[in-house]
Amino acid sequence: MNFLDFLFIDSYGQLVLLAGVVFLAAIVRGCIGFGFSALVVASTSFWLEVKYIVVMVILMEIIASLFMLKNVKVDIDFKVLKALIITAVIGNILGVLLLANINPDYHQILISVYLLFIVAFSLSRFTFKKPVTQIRLNTTGLIAGFYDGMAAIGGIFLASMLTSSNFPIRTIRATAVVYFFIVEPTFFVSAYFNGLLHQEIFFTTAILILPMLIGITYGSKLFIILTERTLKRIVLIALCCLSIIGLIKVVLT
Repeated sequence: MNFLDFLFIDSYGQLVLLAGVVFLAAIVRGCIGFGFSALVVASTSFWLEVKYIVVMVILMEIIASLFMLKNVKVDIDFKVLKALIITAVIGNILGVLLLANINPDYHQILISVYLLFIVAFSLSRFTFKKPVTQIRLNTTGLIAGFYDGMAAIGGIFLASMLTSSNFPIRTIRATAVVYFFIVEPTFFVSAYFNGLLHQEIFFTTAILILPMLIGITYGSKLFIILTERTLKRIVLIALCCLSIIGLIKVVLT
């Protein structure tokens, strides 16, 4: 039996490429606490089955959050976290339901348009004039939870909204780490009932854990060296390019 029969990819070349994507995205995750899922999904959604990638990325987010948890405890804003979690669980369940039933082309369009919106929103440097409210946090949690369930890309919306509400990057990084660790188990319960869990996903994830953890380790060191503005701009440019490629792929096929 071929080793690839246990994975959801078709060739060793794809496995190497996927490992490289995971490694680079993990560097970003280790550095700023978010962006991993968005980068992996955007980079692979036009050449791999999106449903497999989303489940794999969610599983890896839980592992990544557990790995980073010990280093971010002192920076967590528990009041903000609680407000986000309450509605994120509801949004996550609805997002998984859509993931299980949506046409792949429409799924790609939703992912690309969403990411382009996030890029434009972030580059505009919009900031809220009034202090953060419970309603804003609940709405942020609902939308982030929905896009996490639908495509594992809610984290970047969460980070954008918290940044626009003038939270320090350390607080955003820490809160995002714990947010993923708490919300993602909801995804797996919903995914199970929607028939999205397959053994190929777990085998593929197991192989990619090592490059992810190495990337997070390097990223955590870069957090001290690189400026927040520099890395965010790199991430946004990458997401913009990947989203445009995804849209072009849908149009041409």
